Amino acid sequence: MRRRGSMRRKTRFKNPKNSFKNNKSIYIIIALICMIGLNIVYMTITLSKNIKASISIQNEDFSQENNLDKVGILLKEIFNKKDKKQAKEDVETGYETVEDFIIIDNLEEYENFIVVRDPSGEINLEDIPEPVNIKKIKVDKTRPYILAFHTHANEGYQPLKKPINYTSDNNQNVTSIGDIFSKVLENGSHKIIHNKTHHDVPSFNKSYSRSLNTIKTEMAKEGNLKFLFDIHRDGVQIKANTDKEYFEKIKKNAEKFSTTIDGKDVATFSLVVGPDSANFKENLSYAKYIKAVSDAVYPGLCKGIIIKKVGRFNQYLSDYSALIEVGANVNTIDQSKETAKLIGEILNIVISKLIL
Repeated sequence: MRRRGSMRRKTRFKNPKNSFKNNKSIYIIIALICMIGLNIVYMTITLSKNIKASISIQNEDFSQENNLDKVGILLKEIFNKKDKKQAKEDVETGYETVEDFIIIDNLEEYENFIVVRDPSGEINLEDIPEPVNIKKIKVDKTRPYILAFHTHANEGYQPLKKPINYTSDNNQNVTSIGDIFSKVLENGSHKIIHNKTHHDVPSFNKSYSRSLNTIKTEMAKEGNLKFLFDIHRDGVQIKANTDKEYFEKIKKNAEKFSTTIDGKDVATFSLVVGPDSANFKENLSYAKYIKAVSDAVYPGLCKGIIIKKVGRFNQYLSDYSALIEVGANVNTIDQSKETAKLIGEILNIVISKLIL
C-alpha cells in the first residue's frame, strides 16, 4: 500500500510542471489582451484628437456633410502608414511657424533690376529685364496654358462672423482671389483655367494629395498647361479668451500683412517653394523673377520667398509652378482682392517674358 501511495505521490510531482506551463500560457494570453486593450485606448484617443482638430479648422457650413463619411476618411488617414517621402509631399500646415522656413528678401541676381516706364507711366515688355536662370518656354497661345487652383480653398479672410479662419463661402475665401487673379490674366490675353475644387474638405488631411489628382487630371485633359499657381493665404495663430480680444488682435496683426499701393490699402503676398522637389532650383529661380518684377513695379507688395524645411507642394510637376500666399487670415477680403489684381498684373508681365 505504501509503495502504491508512494508511486501516486511521485506521479503527482509531475503535475506542477504541466500546471506551470498552463499558467505561463495564461500569462502570455493576459499580456496580449492587455497590449491589445492599450492599443485600442491609444487609437481611440488619437481618433478623438484628429476629429477635434478637423472640426476646429472647419466652418459650421460643413455640417451638411455626412458625419459617417468624415469618420471613415479620418480612420483611413489615421491608420495609413506614410514613409518619409510621402510625408514630405503631404506637408499641410505650419506656414505660421517661424522656425519652419527661410525668407529670401534680397535678390542678388536682380540687384540692378530696373523697370522703365514711359511718360504716361505705362510699362513696355521690351523694357522689362530678362529673367535669370530660367528657360523660356513655347506654348500654344490658342489653348489654356495656365492653371490656377487652391489646395486650401477654405482659407478665409476678415470679416468672419466667428473667430474661425476657414469658410466654405467662395465670396469670403481664397477662391474669390483666384477669380480676380484669373480675370486679370485673361484681360492680358493669357489663356487660363481656374479650378475651384475644395481640396481641404472634409479636412486638411491629404489636401495636397487631392490637389495633385486635380492637377494631373487637368494636365491630362489639356497638355498645354505649363504655368501652375496654387493660391493660398498666410495664417497667424491668435490666442484670445474672448471674441472681442480675438478681433482686437486680428486688427493689430493686420498691419504686418498690409501695405499701401497707389493710395490703396492692400494685403502683401509671399511665395512658397518646397525644397524636396527635383526641380527646386528651377522653381526658386521662377519665384525670384516674380518677386523681382513685383519689387520693381509695386515696391513693398511682396514680403519675400519662403523656403520650407520639407515638402514638395506638387511643384515638381512644372518648372513654372508657384505657391502664392495672398495676405493672411488677419486681412480683409477687400484688401486681398486688391492684391489679387496687382499680382495678376505682375504675372501678366512675367509670363509674357517667359513665353517664346
